[in-house]
Amino acid sequence: MGLFSKKPKEIVIDLNASEENKRKMREMFSSVIEDADTYHIIHASNSDQTFDRGFFIDTRITTFHNFIMGYRESDFQVVLLEIDLEIKKHAEPFYVSINEIKETNYYPKLCQAWLIYKDGPVYGIKMEIDDVSSTSKYGMHNISQSEEREDFLNFLEKYTDELQRRGFKFKRFKR
Repeated sequence: MGLFSKKPKEIVIDLNASEENKRKMREMFSSVIEDADTYHIIHASNSDQTFDRGFFIDTRITTFHNFIMGYRESDFQVVLLEIDLEIKKHAEPFYVSINEIKETNYYPKLCQAWLIYKDGPVYGIKMEIDDVSSTSKYGMHNISQSEEREDFLNFLEKYTDELQRRGFKFKRFKR
């Protein structure tokens, strides 16, 4: 290691708790989404920030979101189901049609996948699909999903190929 290099963070994951979390996510997804058994699922998260300019002090508020992301290769359907940390409550499912998307991207260093809209109120959907440690300060704990991530990245490559087949021109992402 060099003088200024950082020591990599150690990821500690309780594999039994991870399997239990995956089971709960599948049960919740199946209880909400029609034809849920035709979807593969993966845990995804993201965060957003708001800034509040006060009279004396500026405040930055960061909100963390956890999702069950389902994806289906047959029609390139993606659905996001926001969940709470205990996997007991959920919001309404959010469906993303491939007809609304013009580009995909993947940033391996950050483990972020993007679906970028053709046009719309927002730029795109950012999904962090990394493993989550049992000592994580934010969001859900104990998520080990290396196999699920590889399956999703294979899907994202096929999704990208389909977009390019439909005439959209952009750089192919690299793993």
